[in-house]
Amino acid sequence: MKKLLLSLPYGMSARNFLGSSVFSMLRRHFQVVLATPLHKDPAFCAEFNRQGVEVVDIPKPPIVPMRLYRHMLDIMEGVHFSRKTQIKTLQILENCLKRERPGIYYRRKIIGSILLAVPGLFKFLRGIQNKFIGMPYYEKLLDEVRPDVIFQTHPLCIDEFPMALHAKKAGIPVVAMLHSWDNITTKSGIRVVTSDRPGRMLPIMFDHFLVWNEVQKAELMRYYGYSEAQITVTGMPQFDFYKTYQYSSREIFCKKWGLDPKKKLIVFTAGSPKMLPKQNEVIDILIDSVMTDKFGHSAQLLIRTHPMTKMEYLKDKLKESFVQIQYPKAAYVTDRITSGWNNSHDDQSEFAETIHHADVVINVASTVCLDCAALDKPSICVAFDGHSNMPYHQSIVKNYDFDHFLPIINSGGVRIARSAAELREMVNNYIVDPSLDSEGRAKLREVECYRVDGNSAERVADALAAFAYGAVSQRAVGT
Repeated sequence: MKKLLLSLPYGMSARNFLGSSVFSMLRRHFQVVLATPLHKDPAFCAEFNRQGVEVVDIPKPPIVPMRLYRHMLDIMEGVHFSRKTQIKTLQILENCLKRERPGIYYRRKIIGSILLAVPGLFKFLRGIQNKFIGMPYYEKLLDEVRPDVIFQTHPLCIDEFPMALHAKKAGIPVVAMLHSWDNITTKSGIRVVTSDRPGRMLPIMFDHFLVWNEVQKAELMRYYGYSEAQITVTGMPQFDFYKTYQYSSREIFCKKWGLDPKKKLIVFTAGSPKMLPKQNEVIDILIDSVMTDKFGHSAQLLIRTHPMTKMEYLKDKLKESFVQIQYPKAAYVTDRITSGWNNSHDDQSEFAETIHHADVVINVASTVCLDCAALDKPSICVAFDGHSNMPYHQSIVKNYDFDHFLPIINSGGVRIARSAAELREMVNNYIVDPSLDSEGRAKLREVECYRVDGNSAERVADALAAFAYGAVSQRAVGT
């Protein structure tokens, strides 16, 4: 049996692969070694060491000299990738940086352009990454573990770069799976979506890629030069849960959350405050609309906060009997795991139950649209800034012009509310007829989720096994 080193740097990575059946199915084909920042966490080790699984660390990359080198390369990669690809999202984000932080914008553009003008410098700097962010730890780890294949679950995460670079040097094949729907078109420009930091490109040419859908497959082929044979479409393993989970009754769910099963349930899944700065005003509009029956029906509101985001102002809203609040746990965090292991099964069931029992789900340009499509649940996206509009470069409106969101809009499976009045009307229409846009949601499932059939985890495991045991090509394209 061959050995697989499975790298899980983030909370959401652990949820997607340990919270689904991917892990158990991989063990049918491989001796699995888990790499995670939780390698010394008692709860994590108790759960997985008991299964005879070796657990190793993913240490933070060295700060010096990596920071200076990587910052310079990030700037070059951001300018280079934006020029090369002409991705609309990256152009929007570049303009946002120019409007909000002109000093940073011009410094990056000038430095990036000057460095890129030096013949061969960009390729040279990309080629010596291992000397600056490589780590002796991985040289020793790979020599001791001797994996036949490495599977990285967030290839744009800097914490995974040293492992990938050392594996490439050692001739160990590396398979990667994109972490989310927007990774290719939002993470590699002069600025990323929710901060001013520059983006970065994939560190190596991976030997094989697993992707959610044909959209991601086309992006990898177009922007990175992968061949069709080097990419396998598997669907989303975390969505298998929706097909296999046994949902509780509405009465039991409502009792747990202090809700009235006879009233219509409107769920608002909060977005990042950096995307929707005046989110508190949107929440106030929702509360007022429920309180004054502006949705046309007796309704109640369940607010699901943004993971690991402090939303203290919501505590005052609990005095209203028709408002309840749900706090996601670390399994939904797109960041390095630092808060300890929390088996995500309760988190998954909580979220699945919430979408399942909602009459309408409102979100902020997020993947919740896909969760709703998977469960054929009406969903609406907030595309206004609260009580007054903000300039485009600061507004949530720009997010609906991003490349990764256009298939969502074009599917007809999600409605975009561009004012409070539109939001109220859309909620009311969905409450009256939940089947509205059901065909669009079916199209959205096909385009973005590939198949919601409960078998995505099996397709992931089978694809990795086919690669490792030689059923698909192991030869990466050149850089």
